[in-house]
Amino acid sequence: MKALTLLLTFSLNLAYGWSPETLKEFNSLQGAAKYEQSDFMTLWGALKRSFGADDLKGEEFKIKHPMLEDELKVYSYKNKKKAPLVIFFPGIFGSHEGEISAYITNIFESRDFHVGVVPNFLNKNYIKSRPKYSDSNAIDLDVHVSLAASENIVDRIGQDNIESITFIGESLGTYVASSSIQFRKLYPKLFGALSKVILLWPPLDVKKSLEGFNQKFKTSKSTYESCYMFLKIPSFIKHYVWQDLPQNVSKDDARCFGAYLFQKGFLVGMLKSYETSSELKGVERESEPTNFGEFVEFHNPHYFAAMEKEPHKLQLKNWVKKWRASGIELNIVSSKDDFINEPQGWSSIEDAYLLDWGGHCAPLSLDVWQNILAREAR
Repeated sequence: MKALTLLLTFSLNLAYGWSPETLKEFNSLQGAAKYEQSDFMTLWGALKRSFGADDLKGEEFKIKHPMLEDELKVYSYKNKKKAPLVIFFPGIFGSHEGEISAYITNIFESRDFHVGVVPNFLNKNYIKSRPKYSDSNAIDLDVHVSLAASENIVDRIGQDNIESITFIGESLGTYVASSSIQFRKLYPKLFGALSKVILLWPPLDVKKSLEGFNQKFKTSKSTYESCYMFLKIPSFIKHYVWQDLPQNVSKDDARCFGAYLFQKGFLVGMLKSYETSSELKGVERESEPTNFGEFVEFHNPHYFAAMEKEPHKLQLKNWVKKWRASGIELNIVSSKDDFINEPQGWSSIEDAYLLDWGGHCAPLSLDVWQNILAREAR
């Protein structure tokens, strides 16, 4: 029986790439907080991380790149001794300045890692660097800039001070981390020391994820307008402040808090980035964008044409195959009820570990994830 248990554990480890300890912790999380309407769980996770973030220990610096008109702000933290380096690619609108991303950065700074953070390509600070998009580089430019920024982080820390490098991408940031494999030969400082890539709640297909977001913006608008949010304050405090995990959430509360996520969370973040892009361009739309599709088309007018021309570049399964052939370890985790993906789409990704709850990235706010990420990044 003991031999069979060891065999099963070894098989699971081969299947997912995660350590046996992490797989055990993943399994213990199954069924922790399942709800039919899971969007409000995404809001819960984001708020928990925001409340739990501490000040960062490192410093920001600016880099120049031929594909940018202006300098780009990047973040790095150098440990006092030789250590592994984690380069973090945050989710949409994220950078080292946001509390949600800072929560992840705190994990590694407090556990003797070197850390680098490259802003998401839809973050307002990234937009301020004025990327030179064109028909030929609409999709690849942001990956090149992010990898060049990462090499600058390596230079700042010093190659001799780095034991190994791990890429960690979250949400849209996983697109940069996963697609970087296509430029492996161009960035030897990175890929010569890169030992692992960790993808947290990645989009299976960026095009379909954008469409999913657009639909959520549309359907949540009337829901949000029908909710009297000030009457929800007691429920909000109960589920988002007092409870470790939301318990016994009513369908109406779940519906309203989920709508709040899109109308006052994602939409507000998008409008901040739109305002930055509009100011730099010196032009405005006839009306503010109401979804990501309209915003992306304004910010990077060549993007959708490039997407139609090379759809494979935005599909995770394409890059997973290349990582598996590279010999560099790739680990993926997500949730079955993540609104950015169609559940059946995971059949094309054999090695992902899927939780049965959590919406988009919510489980990352649990304390257990601090140990999981620190363990897996070494």
